Amino acid sequence: MPSSHDCPFAWSEAEFSPLLETDIDPGLREAGLKLYEEAARELASRYPQAWPEFTYERFAWAAGMVQSRTFHLQATNWVTGGTSDGCELYLLPGIDMVNHSSQAEQRSTELRFTPDRTAGGERIPGEFTMLAFRAISSGEEILFTYGDLSDTELLHTYGFVEGLDMLLGGKKDLQTICERFEAWDPQDAETEQPKPLAVKKEHLAAVGAALESARARVSAAIEGLQPDAALRARAAWMLCMLQHRVLEKVKQAVEQAAESEWPGLEHSV
Repeated sequence: MPSSHDCPFAWSEAEFSPLLETDIDPGLREAGLKLYEEAARELASRYPQAWPEFTYERFAWAAGMVQSRTFHLQATNWVTGGTSDGCELYLLPGIDMVNHSSQAEQRSTELRFTPDRTAGGERIPGEFTMLAFRAISSGEEILFTYGDLSDTELLHTYGFVEGLDMLLGGKKDLQTICERFEAWDPQDAETEQPKPLAVKKEHLAAVGAALESARARVSAAIEGLQPDAALRARAAWMLCMLQHRVLEKVKQAVEQAAESEWPGLEHSV
């Protein structure tokens, strides 16, 4: 098993602070500490022979290993064969080595689950199968999907994000951002300004600068997309370009202030 994980409940305050203005739940770290104090440590004290040196660091490692490798599937009734409310959690060694992609064209496998069932009054255990639905090239990473999850949801549960290179692919994050900007009325003080999810403004600006330099190529690529995908791509482009230009204006204002009669202003902005 890896020696560490990146699930945010185990981050330090310094690691968590840059994301306090995003959709990452600020209570994750406190929730992890509370679970350790109120449940895990009390349980470990009952069985000291099993956990002679039980610390928060060891708990956080074990919890992260389980959380980042757990498969979440809809609950099933093994008697009737139907689905039911709720979620069932599974640990699948080996299968958990296959990574996630939100891009359908990058995936080569799918996880199939046959739930427990009955035959002749006997219970037959279910099974999991990772099935390749296309040829996989030598050296190609095997990918499937953890579900229609935003970067925020991926970070919460699995400790990773796919990154800004996925913005033009129609990710759920982009859809959420666009919906929030459409609903936001800057004239209405009661309306909460849309948050950038787990995306930093500087990163959006960097993408905007790259898109500016490759405008013709990006435009041609968007024209080849299906209408819905093209709309999302243009929205992402607009968002990145806007942030790029905003930060450029801020930079110019700081430079102008540095040349004015207010020495030292650039250090306070």
